[in-house]
Amino acid sequence: MVFKLEGKTLPVDVPFQTSDGTNYPANWLRLTTLDEKKAIGITEETD
Repeated sequence: MVFKLEGKTLPVDVPFQTSDGTNYPANWLRLTTLDEKKAIGITEETD
């Protein structure tokens, strides 16, 4: 699976920041549900 936010691919286990300045830790993508990801605008696509 590939996660995308605002058109950019989010690598798993790498911290990231949203356009509103919110920082997320490296393990956030692994620890959250799909609903939690969708709530901030992350989409999940197949490789």
